[in-house]
Amino acid sequence: MNWISIEDNLPEDMTKVLVRYHNDAIDTAYHTNGIFRDTCCSSRFYMVTHWMPLPEPYKGENYD
Repeated sequence: MNWISIEDNLPEDMTKVLVRYHNDAIDTAYHTNGIFRDTCCSSRFYMVTHWMPLPEPYKGENYD
């Protein structure tokens, strides 16, 4: 997976994604109405430059 610039494309509303900030820090966020928000407390994220879809969940040998 590659990082997608927010200038090129934005994720669908209410989609949980990985975000990268201008200082290269990485976090998870929800995207809604052109805004990225914290997944735990709905704070608005500023300075997001890129995003990417979350990877598929781990499916180990013990998963049913």
